[in-house]
Amino acid sequence: MKILVLSDCHGDVENVEAAIRQTSPDKVMFLGDGVNDFAAAMEKFPSTDWYAVTGNCDRRSPFNDELTVNADGHKIFAVHGDKYNVKFSLLSLLYRAREKDAQIALFGHTHWPVCKKEDDIWLINPGSCRRGFGGTCAVLEVNTGGVECRIIKII
Repeated sequence: MKILVLSDCHGDVENVEAAIRQTSPDKVMFLGDGVNDFAAAMEKFPSTDWYAVTGNCDRRSPFNDELTVNADGHKIFAVHGDKYNVKFSLLSLLYRAREKDAQIALFGHTHWPVCKKEDDIWLINPGSCRRGFGGTCAVLEVNTGGVECRIIKII
């Protein structure tokens, strides 16, 4: 299963759509700061499953702060990251992912791409999908054999 992870579009709907066209994912997970723009973009891709969490810049968001999703036997924990102080340390996020029995923790907020395994948990930040902030996303290949993660530039 291919999962596209996006965060922090801050109004760049065109790059959200470009990332989806570029990767042809089975699922899309958005990690906040532009959820209304993201939801509008997803209307153009009705056959793609998508999930979103609210970010610190999202006002009147209908989405929750945290989300847990199962994908091919892997539990994915998703947050924006601001409430876990991810700009300073990933330790609180790692502890929360363990509490949720997650194998993958997705977070945004910092605009800095991260794709690393800490002990037994993948910590993944796609960076910012907004062109002016880096224009990156994460692509996860998740199956019963394991997890592969890569950060890519949206073209």
